[in-house]
Amino acid sequence: MKTIFAAVLLAAITTQASAGYLDGNKLHDVCRKQDDAAGPAMLYALGVVDGVSDLGSILNLEKLKFCMPEGVTARQLGDVVCLFLQNSPGDRQSSAASLVMGAVLETWPCE
Repeated sequence: MKTIFAAVLLAAITTQASAGYLDGNKLHDVCRKQDDAAGPAMLYALGVVDGVSDLGSILNLEKLKFCMPEGVTARQLGDVVCLFLQNSPGDRQSSAASLVMGAVLETWPCE
């Protein structure tokens, strides 16, 4: 059952954003409009990272593992996500959650 749930979850977070869900274009707009990365984009990123981290641990999913070093601040996470979105215009139609995780996995991969 865990395997089926994990497969469905991975498919959901890696597919294009559906109507009603936050996509990368909308999150990028939030990044550009906020005065600093401690705003809504940072809070969204924190929620995604926290949820995926917990789920990855519970289900022991290697694909969802990242190694964020101690001392990374919420502001820093927001900066990483916003920069990733700025530098990935061809991917912004994807779900915001999958793009947040792409930024995190690219920035802090496990060695």
